[in-house]
Amino acid sequence: LNALCTVFLILFCAYAYIHQPPIGDNQRSRLDLLHALWNEGTIYIDTYAANTRDRALVNGHYYSEKAPAITLLALPAFSAAAWVVELQGDSIDTPEGWLKTDWVATIGSVAWIAALGGVAMFAFLLQKGIRRRTALVTTLALFLGAAAFPYSTVLFSHGAVLGMIAMARFCVE
Repeated sequence: LNALCTVFLILFCAYAYIHQPPIGDNQRSRLDLLHALWNEGTIYIDTYAANTRDRALVNGHYYSEKAPAITLLALPAFSAAAWVVELQGDSIDTPEGWLKTDWVATIGSVAWIAALGGVAMFAFLLQKGIRRRTALVTTLALFLGAAAFPYSTVLFSHGAVLGMIAMARFCVE
């Protein structure tokens, strides 16, 4: 159990520490929807449409063009961050507000799922009889030295999907 917790903490802390600002259309489209939900209680991103090219115009309203799963997973963490930012007297629509809410939303959705996937990979390797040190190095190489790492530090679905695949693989055995 200690080894599993250690793997989770290593991965989660790495993903949480390295945060990429929301400069891509992919992240901004999801953040636009989160801001619209929080500020206006709507799924229309009309107010934020100029923020991203990943949008669709339907019946006079702009919508995020991204699949909603990660946005919905990020909603509780985003809401908590938005509440704290506003409690401090700041706006979530400032550059600092966007950065803070994006960071917490990413940690509260993609990062922890990817880190759990790393734990599942480590447990799977141990279950297959791989020595602990080899399993640890393999897991850290895959989850810190490959695409899982950068994708777990942005509000993309890729890191979470990789984590879910690793968890599913562990559960199948």
